[in-house]
Amino acid sequence: MSIIPHGPIRSVLALVLGLCFGVGIFLLTSRWEGQMEQAEVQELPVGMELQSLRGTQQPLAMITAEKPAVVVVFSSWCRYCKPVLRDAMRFNALATQEGVGVYAVNYGETPEKARQVVASLGLDMPVLLDEDKEFAKAVGLNSVPRVFGVAQGGAIRFEGSSLPPESEWAAFIGTLR
Repeated sequence: MSIIPHGPIRSVLALVLGLCFGVGIFLLTSRWEGQMEQAEVQELPVGMELQSLRGTQQPLAMITAEKPAVVVVFSSWCRYCKPVLRDAMRFNALATQEGVGVYAVNYGETPEKARQVVASLGLDMPVLLDEDKEFAKAVGLNSVPRVFGVAQGGAIRFEGSSLPPESEWAAFIGTLR
């Protein structure tokens, strides 16, 4: 004899337990957003070059040679990437005043796909292409969006799935110096 009777009660209980299990696994495997996260990879692959949307090669060493930078990795198919890119555009205004560069890197797509995102959002920042995913491999990227805060010279000081909250942007910029 079962403690839980057959029928709708057992089905609802199974659904609730499954949902609780799924949420628990999600919380265990995901990072809490909004916290300053220590980067897993310690340095930007400064010896690497990525192609810009204009077709020129951009050495990553040049991105952080003279100032810190924030690098936002995105894809056109990623529904979470567009809000992060919008935040990056707003952050770019403050970052420029504070001497921090902001760059977007398209993950594994053609220039045409990247241009569609740039046009739809009106991105006003340099966009680089990682068509062969070599940059992603070098930084241990396994999901997008991804945001890297990089000190002058290439040391990664922050890695997260979004920028910190707007109220923490000044402190965030301070951690990149």
